[in-house]
Amino acid sequence: MSVRLVPVRTESDLAEEYRRSPIADLFRHHGERAPVRSYERPPLVIVTCMDSRISLRLPETFAFVLRTAGANVESVLFNLDFAVAVAGVEGLAIIGHDDCAMTAVGRSREAFESGLVRGQGWTPERAASAYESGVSWFGIESARESVWASAQALRKRYPRLLVAPLFYRVGDGRLEMVEGAEES
Repeated sequence: MSVRLVPVRTESDLAEEYRRSPIADLFRHHGERAPVRSYERPPLVIVTCMDSRISLRLPETFAFVLRTAGANVESVLFNLDFAVAVAGVEGLAIIGHDDCAMTAVGRSREAFESGLVRGQGWTPERAASAYESGVSWFGIESARESVWASAQALRKRYPRLLVAPLFYRVGDGRLEMVEGAEES
């Protein structure tokens, strides 16, 4: 799979489908290019990584924000279904980021298991089982490719919802679009 990042400096840099949408509002609010306005109800749901370095600038009531390791949408599908069906959101942003620990989780086995054994009194077998279960569920090879693939799956699940795969730069807090070839 080949994906690329597209910088967004102005609204004209956005893909046409995102202009005049909650995705454009997300870029405006986060980039502080627009005055913050109030919202009666959230027009957007955001799924992003639990990494504490991700700091989105959003007005109150603008978005439901779901944080999960590696921006794993599978782990929050019921939450997404609820936001779409009951809350009536208009868009969904999946935001991955650079330097994501879930791309290197395979190298953290010893620290993960020993931390639970020494720090929490778990048995080595219980810690090993938790690691195996979690790494198979949350481990990713590439944050960019993961958000692109998640967006493609969610576009099929919610064919009338605007779904945007995005990327957060930890160093400067910039948001970018993720683009790739459509799956067939």
